[in-house]
Amino acid sequence: MGKGRMRMAHLASMARNQRCLAVLVVLSAVAAVTSQDTNGAPECPCITALSTSELAVVTAKGYPAGYGVGGCKKHDESLEVNGCNAAGAPSWCKSTWCYVDKSVCGYDAARCTAAGAVRGSTTSAHCHARPMQPSPTFTNTSLYYSYETCGGLNTYDANRVAGEIGGMVLRTAITTASFNRMTKGEVNPQRAQWKGWHGWMVDIVNSLIFTMEPPMNVDFVEPTWSTEQSRSLFSSSWTACVHDVALGRVDICVGDFWMTPQRLNMAQFLPPFSSDKFYLFVPGQTTAEDFGTILVKPFLPFSAELWAFVISFLIFAAIVMTVTDARNRDDYENGAALARISKSLYFSFSGYVTGGNVNSPASVPGRLAALGFGFFVLITLASYTANLATILVAKSSTQGIASVEDAINQGVTICIETAVSDMLLAAHPSMKHFVHGDNMGSMPAQLVKGTCGAMLLKEQTLQLLQQGLLARTDCEEVDKSDGKLKDEDRGCLRDKDGKKALETRDCGIVKVGPLVVSVPVSMPVSDHVMAGLSWGMVTLLEKGIPSTVIASYDDKAPPSVCGATGSDQQRDELSLPLESMIGTLFVSSTFQIIALILAVIEWLTRRPIQQLCGFPDSEEPEEEDVKKLSKVELESDLNVQPYALTGSCGLGQGSIGKLDQVLGQLGKLDQVLGQLDAVQAALAVSQSPAPSSGISDANTVAAPPPRRAHQTGITVNTSSSATLGHINFGGAS
Repeated sequence: MGKGRMRMAHLASMARNQRCLAVLVVLSAVAAVTSQDTNGAPECPCITALSTSELAVVTAKGYPAGYGVGGCKKHDESLEVNGCNAAGAPSWCKSTWCYVDKSVCGYDAARCTAAGAVRGSTTSAHCHARPMQPSPTFTNTSLYYSYETCGGLNTYDANRVAGEIGGMVLRTAITTASFNRMTKGEVNPQRAQWKGWHGWMVDIVNSLIFTMEPPMNVDFVEPTWSTEQSRSLFSSSWTACVHDVALGRVDICVGDFWMTPQRLNMAQFLPPFSSDKFYLFVPGQTTAEDFGTILVKPFLPFSAELWAFVISFLIFAAIVMTVTDARNRDDYENGAALARISKSLYFSFSGYVTGGNVNSPASVPGRLAALGFGFFVLITLASYTANLATILVAKSSTQGIASVEDAINQGVTICIETAVSDMLLAAHPSMKHFVHGDNMGSMPAQLVKGTCGAMLLKEQTLQLLQQGLLARTDCEEVDKSDGKLKDEDRGCLRDKDGKKALETRDCGIVKVGPLVVSVPVSMPVSDHVMAGLSWGMVTLLEKGIPSTVIASYDDKAPPSVCGATGSDQQRDELSLPLESMIGTLFVSSTFQIIALILAVIEWLTRRPIQQLCGFPDSEEPEEEDVKKLSKVELESDLNVQPYALTGSCGLGQGSIGKLDQVLGQLGKLDQVLGQLDAVQAALAVSQSPAPSSGISDANTVAAPPPRRAHQTGITVNTSSSATLGHINFGGAS
């Protein structure tokens, strides 16, 4: 028992010791973290005190003696000297930071190597560094501060990078071969430093230099584009300008440069603000269309999905007609359900192809459904007609080349630009090609001359082709050459007078196939402005300024000189998609659904909508109208004006008979006419002279008693007078 108690006590003591050890470990870790958070990162610790000269400068400006030292603290919180005690103070007022030793925080190659490590390794604190900046407040000291060593971000000097180049002169080169991107005209007084240059590239760079504080100044270097020395090394003048940036002749080349591997190896580029997508362009060729193509064209205005939608709606409209106008005997002579549905389908499809309703709905729901159907027909037929006009004039405009692979298989020579030739040939090494140089604008001339049968151009070139700008430029170069160039040298085609350029020269060129390659677009800049201008470009991109500026020039572009011919749209692109009719479907279906609801209400109440709304039912004649109509029609048919005709439909006061019942009775008047003939014969006998003796002659026939035509409900009364009494219809009341 004694040994057992001792053993249990020993175990309890060990458990207490283990718990104490765990607590010590945790406290040590917390202390280490706290120490690190308080004194900064090990590779960049906070300084503990200011030197005598530094202390004098700091206190002379009204800051406390312990400002920025003694570890990571909120050294600016509630200070009056820098405005952190005011309401709405900046966020950095509550951020932790400290002054650090510049010699310790930076990368030390010797100490890193001595530790047996390489740069970036975590083996030694000297192998990597924490960000630090010189104090902008105490410029005459060697004080460096760091938010990052205390685990925070520097929001105090957010544009510190841009501030390094603010106000400096930006040596600029600019090209004229950019059409609406950059052109030179009259000097804008508000932008005098641009010396008349304008365009969307100029607008982007102007916004870029104004992100600096203070804004940078633009100075154009002569010559304003690449130097002859650089051009002698590169066939592309654009690549030559990048070379000039790398040599330090200029700080920036203004233009939409392709960021190719060759150029990126020479100079630094700003973050890309756009991208150029390259497609294959081929000359259009009008070819005879086969019978199948011609036969299909009437159905091309709508896509297959849209045709399915139209047919589905017509079937739905037919069902609505059947339900909402079921009692319409004029449109539906046969009351059987299958017969009514078949007739409604005919009304629906016939009404669509003829452009309107062909039935005559008699009920309110039926008329409402007809209104929705009419709206559907109006919109869809108008859309069909407009789109069909475009498709019927479109010609088959390809040479059987649908992609780069087709051109390669057919042995077609493809014109490509020097700058992107390496990228394109790496993707398609078997391409039969012709490297054209860097003047994209004159490449269509090679197509006219027959040098190549296809071109790889960026997508935006199609707009220039259809505006006739490239065709006009080629002819202008011939005119300005003083006879050194001929029209065939530049692929210049002229009008019938042989003077003006034929601006529609390139209208037959079409884009075919999928995307071949996409190249990012930016501008080359020198090293000493790279950081600041990159920060400014990212700022512009965050606000969407580059894309907005580019889009603002779309309306300024010249109109197209091409009609439908030459458009790069294929027939599947011309077909209207299903989404184009969503609004029409909604409106038309709303009418149809409301009509169905009203039809259900009529079926449940057994009364038409007019009666439910308090309007008289004008579809059934009133009793007095039936009486008058019966009398007039009978007098007209019998032509017995001397006789007075009276009658009714033979119905009680509680309901009104239908007009067809009256007409059915009148249809049996031939029986009455026969009886009238007999009465007239009897009258003729009774009116013969009587014997003078006053004794009746044995041959005299007495006037017959009143006779009733029971089958027709007509009673004929006769008498010995010369005038027939009256004919009475219906006798029951």
